[in-house]
Amino acid sequence: MPDDHEELSPPPGQDEPSPAGPAGDPDSVVPATEAQKEQAKRQFELKMRVRETLDDIDQTICIMSGKGGVGKSTLAVNLAVAFAQAGLDTGLGDFDFTNPNDPTMLGLSGEHMEAYDEDLVKPKQARDNLRMVSTGFLVEGEAPIAWRGPIKMGVMRQFLADLKWDHLDVFVVDLPPGTSDEALSVAQTFPSGTPCIIVTTPQETSAENVRQNVEFCEKNGLEVVGVVENFAGMRCPSCGDHVEAFPGDGGDRLAREAGTEVLTRLPLVPAISQAQDEGTPAVEMEPSNAAGDRLVELADDLQDRVLAN
Repeated sequence: MPDDHEELSPPPGQDEPSPAGPAGDPDSVVPATEAQKEQAKRQFELKMRVRETLDDIDQTICIMSGKGGVGKSTLAVNLAVAFAQAGLDTGLGDFDFTNPNDPTMLGLSGEHMEAYDEDLVKPKQARDNLRMVSTGFLVEGEAPIAWRGPIKMGVMRQFLADLKWDHLDVFVVDLPPGTSDEALSVAQTFPSGTPCIIVTTPQETSAENVRQNVEFCEKNGLEVVGVVENFAGMRCPSCGDHVEAFPGDGGDRLAREAGTEVLTRLPLVPAISQAQDEGTPAVEMEPSNAAGDRLVELADDLQDRVLAN
């Protein structure tokens, strides 16, 4: 695995001073309190456990979008299921703290994770070869997650440090939408060069938001492997012809500006929304559908282009 974004330094020693000194005296220092030393020690141990977890993951793929409601979680869930169907040991990390919808799409709404021993928790077994973790497993019903940033960061790191993941061929990460501190905290946990797929829709407003995602990836060491354009037309229910559901060519222009490509275009299939609300992702629907078929093809393509490296 590539090096982490941040270097891990041991916690301050018994006699190591704190950088803070009395106001107005820059040359003086105040020894670290026992509480500060203990907190630094816990943070260091947590980072080490996160690193141990990441070392046992062959490849991570982050899924992000400029805003909510464009199909980011749909892509993350369906890619994870398609990888698992292909026989890969797959993990799915739902780090969308605001709207953790991944459990619902997999028929796990209302479920909880189980303790492995006194220190570890088992990820939820979602399908054969697919284990997942989600903040949705930590709340009751439809209660909102009203946590401050530092708490969210701590929960995310504990998802990686305190869960019994074992080896994973691929870990699909559903990032928080946008470029907020939440997305930044999650992204900086993973090694530089981690592949990232950006989800957009054809409209210009969506493409404008995603341009910020591209810059975000560049600044934080994520490698943009391509763009997925969602809601790219639909089959007319009356005549069967292809019609554009939303105007614009946001995916193409965004890919050109980012120096990348459109990996696939997913048509709007109304039946998918109902099926996923009932716990069946598009790639599992019978009979198959155009969007599900393209998602399976995308997963196969990513195995060759990203997972084989």
